[in-house]
Amino acid sequence: MPLVAKQRITSQTSNVVFAATEAAAVTAALTGVGGSPVVAVSNPFPFWPTIQKYANDNNPTFGAAANPAYIWSETPADPGESFGFAAISNSIPTLFTDNQYVITVTVFSDNAHTLRISAYDDEGLIPATNLNIFLNDGDTTSFNPSENGISPPYGWQNVRSYTINTIVSVGIFDNVRFIISFTGVNYDSNGPENPAGLAFIADIYQMVTST
Repeated sequence: MPLVAKQRITSQTSNVVFAATEAAAVTAALTGVGGSPVVAVSNPFPFWPTIQKYANDNNPTFGAAANPAYIWSETPADPGESFGFAAISNSIPTLFTDNQYVITVTVFSDNAHTLRISAYDDEGLIPATNLNIFLNDGDTTSFNPSENGISPPYGWQNVRSYTINTIVSVGIFDNVRFIISFTGVNYDSNGPENPAGLAFIADIYQMVTST
């Protein structure tokens, strides 16, 4: 079956919401209630890595998408805080014969984050193989873990990449949406500068029986 590019989601102030927790952010992305729009980080650390497409990207579906922005709940960020973030895909018509997907996500965060990908239809969460698990980058349970050091290497120097295939459970036909969600943590200050930020790209491909 051919693999068809369906949507690229990049972190923008127009498509990501935040809430007190990751679960609350997911609900806000689904319902439009209870979350708030993110803001662009006004004081990005000059040594943060960037996630960018090639200048001559020739992917006809994904090439026009904007590069990810550094986002957070407010700017400048406060030390010792944690929020949930979520973005939702477009609705993708899915026949039972076309219910296999491949999703890739690339993430930067300062300081730490979890990532979860989940599938939904109009009725709620859909069973899907390999999805709805939390991937971890750094300690998200403490604001001052041992890894919150004062000398490199720092955890935020890592850009995380993830690719997963999934089969979503549908009847004869369904409209499927994917949610890319995070817990983002900014550690306590250990110096004069303590910016926080999250940036990501998520690409969604569908295996279809015919195009």
